[in-house]
Amino acid sequence: MSIATVVLFTVPLLPVCLAVGVHLSATARAAAPWAPLSGLVLVPLAGETVTLPWLLLEARVGLTDTFLPLLLLATVAWTIAGWHARRTLAETEQGRFWFFWLVTWCGNLCVFLTRDAASFYAAYAMMTFAAWGLIVHQRRPADFHAGRVYIAMALLGESLILGGLFILGAEFGNMALDDTARHMAASAHGNLAVWLFTAGFGVKMGLAGLHMWLPLAHPQAPVPASAVLSGVILKAGLAGWLVFLPLGVEGHALVGTVLAGAGMFTALYGVVAGIGQARAKTVLAYSSLSQMGLVTIPVGLGLAYPEHAAILTTVAVLFAVHHGLAKTALFLGVDVVARAPAIGRTLLWLPAASLAGLPLTSGAVAKVTLKAELPAAAATWLQPLLLVSSLATTLLLARFLWLAWPREPGHGPVSLALPWSLLIALGVVLPWLLAGAADGGWLQRPFAASYLLETLLPVVAGSAAALIAVRRWRHVRLPRIPEGDIIALLQYLPATVRLPTKPFAAEALPRWPGPPLLGTVEGAMRIAAIAFTVWLTALALLFALAAMG
Repeated sequence: MSIATVVLFTVPLLPVCLAVGVHLSATARAAAPWAPLSGLVLVPLAGETVTLPWLLLEARVGLTDTFLPLLLLATVAWTIAGWHARRTLAETEQGRFWFFWLVTWCGNLCVFLTRDAASFYAAYAMMTFAAWGLIVHQRRPADFHAGRVYIAMALLGESLILGGLFILGAEFGNMALDDTARHMAASAHGNLAVWLFTAGFGVKMGLAGLHMWLPLAHPQAPVPASAVLSGVILKAGLAGWLVFLPLGVEGHALVGTVLAGAGMFTALYGVVAGIGQARAKTVLAYSSLSQMGLVTIPVGLGLAYPEHAAILTTVAVLFAVHHGLAKTALFLGVDVVARAPAIGRTLLWLPAASLAGLPLTSGAVAKVTLKAELPAAAATWLQPLLLVSSLATTLLLARFLWLAWPREPGHGPVSLALPWSLLIALGVVLPWLLAGAADGGWLQRPFAASYLLETLLPVVAGSAAALIAVRRWRHVRLPRIPEGDIIALLQYLPATVRLPTKPFAAEALPRWPGPPLLGTVEGAMRIAAIAFTVWLTALALLFALAAMG
């Protein structure tokens, strides 16, 4: 057995072993925050793939050059968020928190390592369902409400993904992910599988219309969990698109154009819905929705314009890494500002400015690269919308800073800000290093006068508009959009059908007038969750029997 085989198998096994011991051993709890650091051991193995014929349906494990930046993002974000959790969580909460934390990390890590369809889906499902435990960690009624919506939407996504896997699996068995595009082209129902994968992974990415779980789940989870949910776990949807969509293959212009259009709409929708929020973490959740829309655009264009697929894939990964580091820092910053105001106000603006695309930040690198690599046919309609998106993002982040900024002076422990400061520093440096490694002239573009002006104007205009709004209309109440928007608005529909279920307790949630349809929706979600869980359990048993046979 080669060293690569041992490392690629044992590194994902480490968090599972620690998860088993966190309720029994103080040593396991002390080691839990540092488990993601083991991901760095995998970096020298980039480009290698090993086959494990005895695991599942002949599992293939390896790290591709495409997923290497996403692995680095995951390692950095999970380690620093875990470091923060170790300093801020009460001792009595740490046992169950670290259990779900470690299992979710294992699934997230394996999403970037698995190279066959069955293993990828197993890792994706492990990450998805274990993250529920992080969302409901504090066990408040609003947490369980967010958890139910999350599970219902996750199971919808899982069923769509499974539909695509069943279509291809019936013809090709447990296919290697490197062969997905070829099998898709050869399949009689390949186009249907493309649409199913697009929508299924779109749930994780939070595309508008499939996003309702995101603005509910992220604010309810503890801050370190919110940081990795937004900063890293959303990127599992991108990973799914990159391995299951036939990027670079002719014949998918329609789905690619639809996906790019949905990404642009999501980018704008997230800003509009986010500005009407009253909690800083909810504003960040809608900001993630908006930014994932921008990450979606190059993926859709890679389908619509296959000759540009390779470079657009790299752009999507670069944008995802930039967003992941900045958004993790912003979520952790909400906690740092609350506990140590003096330290928080010193640095909180930096990841916000990066996300807005201030010149020479990592956000400027990502946005300039995206605009420069747009196919000419798509640039005519996307360029103006991307400019509007940059202006709108600045306004949204100004709203976040207004809500999160400390109103009273205070000096918390400097040690609390150490991991956060390190993350901000890595967020400044790492995207530049990745852009330099791409060797496509990406480091020179942000310094060109035209691009400096193009990235500066939206930030200046958005900041000026926000400043005017604060000075002139600071006492004017913005229209409040309820968290979860579409889910909450269902209360206005006529309640024609009643399910025999008890409505959830809605403490800490906005109360809207109207018919009590929300209880009906909640009941439907419970029934759907139970049905899908039984189905997935039966499927897991079938996989286990096949593996033993």
